[in-house]
Amino acid sequence: MTKKLSGLALILLALSLLLTACPTQFELQVHEGHHNFSGTVSGTARGWSSDIRVELYLRDGVIQTALVYSVPGTGSETPGFARALTMAPPIILATNNVELDTLAGATVTTDAIIAAGREALELIPPPGAIPQVREPGTFVEEANGWGGAFLVTVMLSSTVITNIVVESSTESQAVGQLAIPILIERMLHYQTSQVDGISGATATSAALRNAVDTILRSAGAPLFMLQTPAGTDGRVHSLRRAVDVLIIGSGAAGLSAAIEAASFVDPDNPFAPLASVTLIEKDYMIGGSSRFSSGIIYAAASSADAELTPAVATLRNYFLFRAQNNANPGLIDAFAEESWNLVNTPWWALPPLSQPFPTGMASASRARAISGGGSGLVRALENRARELGVNIMTGVEAYDLRTHQGAVVQVRARSRTTNFTFDVRRGIVIATGGFDNDRRNVVGSPMENHNPDSRNILSLSSPGNVGDGIRMARDVGAASIYKGGRLGWAIVPAPTVNVAAPSGANILAVRSGGAALEWLDLSGPGDVDWSDNPHDLSQTRNPENDLSLVFSGIMGQLDRDTGGAAPTQFFQISNEPFPAVGFINHSFLAGFGVAFSFPNIGSLWSSIFNHLVNTPQVTLEAHLAERNLMTGGRFYLWFVQPASLGSMGGLRIDPQARVLRGGVNDAVMPTVYIPGLFAAGEVANGDFFYQQNPAMGSSLGIALTFGRIAGREAASSPSRPLAP
Repeated sequence: MTKKLSGLALILLALSLLLTACPTQFELQVHEGHHNFSGTVSGTARGWSSDIRVELYLRDGVIQTALVYSVPGTGSETPGFARALTMAPPIILATNNVELDTLAGATVTTDAIIAAGREALELIPPPGAIPQVREPGTFVEEANGWGGAFLVTVMLSSTVITNIVVESSTESQAVGQLAIPILIERMLHYQTSQVDGISGATATSAALRNAVDTILRSAGAPLFMLQTPAGTDGRVHSLRRAVDVLIIGSGAAGLSAAIEAASFVDPDNPFAPLASVTLIEKDYMIGGSSRFSSGIIYAAASSADAELTPAVATLRNYFLFRAQNNANPGLIDAFAEESWNLVNTPWWALPPLSQPFPTGMASASRARAISGGGSGLVRALENRARELGVNIMTGVEAYDLRTHQGAVVQVRARSRTTNFTFDVRRGIVIATGGFDNDRRNVVGSPMENHNPDSRNILSLSSPGNVGDGIRMARDVGAASIYKGGRLGWAIVPAPTVNVAAPSGANILAVRSGGAALEWLDLSGPGDVDWSDNPHDLSQTRNPENDLSLVFSGIMGQLDRDTGGAAPTQFFQISNEPFPAVGFINHSFLAGFGVAFSFPNIGSLWSSIFNHLVNTPQVTLEAHLAERNLMTGGRFYLWFVQPASLGSMGGLRIDPQARVLRGGVNDAVMPTVYIPGLFAAGEVANGDFFYQQNPAMGSSLGIALTFGRIAGREAASSPSRPLAP
């Protein structure tokens, strides 16, 4: 029986005949020097009834990819002859050559493939020539980022990417908008689209890279513009620098320390030169977790707070009360005094502050909102630090501390291309943040040991909060203490938005799989309503029913009740839409399918609840009426999820922000400090809190306050002998 050979069989037969008749090593048959070429070339020739395009990608003179096709809009080869287009690429790759025998009887088509291939190879520049862009000019491409579409314009000369411009971007102010200029600077510096993305801005980074890459490819850019920059896979430089003060970390604590150190004037020697200050940040964006904060500072309400008068509501007494006396009074005393100076020194660095208002359980008005939120704070601090001459280096990761004669005097760090050794004369300030983004399931990791309940939920901290500063300090004998973490709510796809419920909003828990609606009224500390919840949640409550302590217990209990088969979902419901935060509003969230609007109770029940739970409409109405949500007619709903707001614990410090020497979780507060080593911010917050934040803004207030103390103390320390 005779069978007709398939197209694949013909290709394999052709390859076998060619490989049998030819040697195993091939050379390009054009002219000398092409064996070193890496890049993409293409040529075009007229076939039987269409223009034939051949595109070749070579690396070190070897053809890696071959594309052969009819140019759209120029016609098409007849079906019989068109088989040559599919047969040619594997033969070109196998022979590393475009000189083909006639394929499938298609003489004209084969000759066109050969001619187009020769034209492509003739475009290979002579050895030593500068690779050229095939079509220089200005090109525009649309990118689809986290916040929607934006326009990317790339300007190309014959040899260089001359400029990249982004327009109409709606990326987030705290992350995406900050990442774009960094990415553009990096692309122009390395002359390629394939640069590293920015941590925390993955979607924005990918969108910009893809848009620039598309433009470069369409313009026929040389290969080096489409590849990872040369020299970034291995560190090729080593630099050693001497500074007076080195800050590790660029959040509120690190920037405050840098500003204070750079502006410190020795009262005993006012004409002495100011300290030289360098700040290193492992990310490519300044700000750490402070970028994502609400921008509220909790500080002393008055000089009475700061002076620790016997008034009932002093800051010190309030912090100790909220910590159930499980905090260090000396540190809180220092915070009370210094925080009053912080918010009453307008020329220092802070942007405009609001009038004080109460937060937490105290009636005293101690919270102040920063204009522009967390990102506005970071911009103001960074600008002030640069004005004072602070050398800010991003993309530089500290990994080791070295001691000499009992003091910490050296930091070893690395960037993508360089190994750094910093010799530090006066002091090193660790301001690297907490550890709640260390999600490794590794025995001994900070989250595994000290905050396992939060390890598998969303973190709202900086991606760089992995506990590296704690590890470095402990390697030189630092004491540490741990008290778990802080929990809160997040909304997807805008996890950095503070989910502060508008008036009348409630958190609800829904068990999927048709279970009944569970109401958990978590509108604020001390107001957790368990009365209509059938589950035994008593073990999740603390004496104050604080919101931050119940999430893990709620989810665990509900999951146990359903055998783990019905995951818990949380959402808020209100008579008001989601409060706008920048461009993120109810409509924005609705576009992602996580926020909804209903004209009446019937549509709310039938559209949402009827598909999730078996709660009757009358029961839903009773719940809403009880919580004063039946007024106004319209209802708004958005999904939320529990999230980690940060870690509690880390290095132990004294009121001068000096890192104390000792073991892990010392039962007695150490009194001996490590010379030359200071810490501030979330990396050293364990002796301020216990299980809960005293009030909104307390973490940021402590970071700014002790950042100032650490910077001042480091700059005023005597110079020490450097390591040999």
